[in-house]
Amino acid sequence: MSDRIVKSCDRTLLILEYFDQVQRSVTLKEISEQLKLPKSSCMMLLRSMTTLGYTHYDLRERTYRPTARLSLLGNWVGEDVFRNGGLIELMHGLNRRSNETVVLASINDDSSQYIRVVQDAEDQRKVYRKPGTKRSLFKSSTGHALLAQLSGEEISGIIKRVNAHRAPEDEIIRIDEVEGQLSAVRSKGYAYSSGWVTPGVSMIAMPLALRDADLPLAIGVARRTGKMQQTHEELYEFMKESIASFMSNYQ
Repeated sequence: MSDRIVKSCDRTLLILEYFDQVQRSVTLKEISEQLKLPKSSCMMLLRSMTTLGYTHYDLRERTYRPTARLSLLGNWVGEDVFRNGGLIELMHGLNRRSNETVVLASINDDSSQYIRVVQDAEDQRKVYRKPGTKRSLFKSSTGHALLAQLSGEEISGIIKRVNAHRAPEDEIIRIDEVEGQLSAVRSKGYAYSSGWVTPGVSMIAMPLALRDADLPLAIGVARRTGKMQQTHEELYEFMKESIASFMSNYQ
């Protein structure tokens, strides 16, 4: 077996190991200087990891940090142990009792990104929701559940960025409309979407405010719209009970 190492792979792992060493957000300049790597190469690698959802870029601070998706990578190696307590057990429990697809989402720039998916076998044959899938923060239930955990200043900043870079055909996002939608989410305890992303599919998403999470998380359950219209209150109560049980053990 050859000892030859692919340069881009080597540099990617060096960056990940540096994050593990310092355990904080870092700038492109710091990574380049500390690892003695070309700045252009670091920038391309970090942008790729951000696009894929493994790192998060803070536009204001101009820093990068790993996301929850990276921390979950490789959990299958000790999956049985991991499921016996914790977040993945919560997702599998929701999947078993609802017989529906369950997603875990986090904020990535101006998107809600699925960092873990437990897919219903029957649903997977029709719609496959892969980890890394991005949805609009403003046009998805997971997006609303994530935004509901942010401050008014943070939400306003995201809206201004999105509006500044929108395509001519895209509608302007109105802060007052978003505030009204998020107020309803906070009041009800969940966000509900019906056919916003996938025709014929609805989703209930709930905030998951973990004390040591760098970014807000949300957990969602997808269900065919016809069935969801008849059962969404029952599903919400079941989700609320399951999440409350998880949070009590987590605390």
